[in-house]
Amino acid sequence: MIFWLAIALASVAGVALLLIPAWRARPVAGDSAGHDQLRRLTEFEADLAAGEIDPAEAPAVRADIERAVLAALPDPPATVARAGTPGSRLPLLAACLAVPLLAVLLYLALGSPRIATFLVANPELRLTEPRASLELLLGELRARVAQAPTDRRAWETLARAYLELRRYDQAVAAAERVQALAPDDPLALLLLIDALAMHGGGKLDGRPLALLDRLLSLAPDNVSGLVLHGIALEQAGDRGAAVAAWTRARDALPAEAPMRAELAALIADDSPIVAPVAITVEVALDTKLAAQANPGDDVFVLARAVDGPPMPLAVVRRTVAELPFTLTLDDSMAMVPGVTLGAFPHIEIVARVSRSGSAQAAAGDLEGRTAALDPRTRTQAAVLIDSVVGPVPSVPTP
Repeated sequence: MIFWLAIALASVAGVALLLIPAWRARPVAGDSAGHDQLRRLTEFEADLAAGEIDPAEAPAVRADIERAVLAALPDPPATVARAGTPGSRLPLLAACLAVPLLAVLLYLALGSPRIATFLVANPELRLTEPRASLELLLGELRARVAQAPTDRRAWETLARAYLELRRYDQAVAAAERVQALAPDDPLALLLLIDALAMHGGGKLDGRPLALLDRLLSLAPDNVSGLVLHGIALEQAGDRGAAVAAWTRARDALPAEAPMRAELAALIADDSPIVAPVAITVEVALDTKLAAQANPGDDVFVLARAVDGPPMPLAVVRRTVAELPFTLTLDDSMAMVPGVTLGAFPHIEIVARVSRSGSAQAAAGDLEGRTAALDPRTRTQAAVLIDSVVGPVPSVPTP
């Protein structure tokens, strides 16, 4: 709204700058000096005809008067005079109003007004940042599902965008809508299971496991469902049942499918051996944000893969009262068996002061993070909590 108001005001100002001078202009009156010289020329001709002027002197006198007439004439005012006449004001007014109107219509047709509106509403973001592109996409998706609440594809895309941004609360809410629109669709069930698992830190017990049982009752040979069911069973300590689920998934795949090799490794439990990893992390709070944190607020320090699963690889919980502090993140803290710090070439470490007590980011939380680092060669890192988490949009309720 502010953006379009600014355009309107700028257009009005531009039109005014053009119209007011022209509107106030008046036809240029004849110059009195010029009229006097013309009258002298007329009187000269009359005196010459009456014999009152010596014919021998007449040419010189006539030349003097003609030069005076030319010198007294003003510059041609045709353009200004025509602009100021009442009959010519209407075309000028129409042209001045048509130019900004045409510009706006062209911008709406060919430009990207949504981008301008988005940037006005989010001044802290730059369009060159990946987060800005995702936020713009989220805005369009939220508008879409608000206008068409039964558009399943739009809800699916919104849920996956939230998963990509690690906004698991919103991802679960959007996935719930997808599953409500298609209650017996395996893909809808898988999306909800994924969102619930990420929200729960990678755990597949409880409701995710119940949804997996329902999925496999509807589609017994669904490979993704079987793989996830095997992971859930192994998390529960039932290795034999997990291997049985993975074996069924492997047998359901074509012989050339690359995933068969991965499942074979899970079944044989011969995954590549990775040297244990441990990173000592120093965490501090920027003094400029100290007033925004309470001593009892939770501080979550977590490591996650830069290019890998969104779930944390390791998490430690402390309080603001303990800052600054030093701790160690290592492979023993893995939330999912086999998904450890050393399994990824690049990770980032995030420290977040949470007012809600949840490890999920929320508006107003204080946060800091490292650049990407290789946990296999890096043994120390430092995190300064120096920024405030911005607003996290909620899923619209149509």
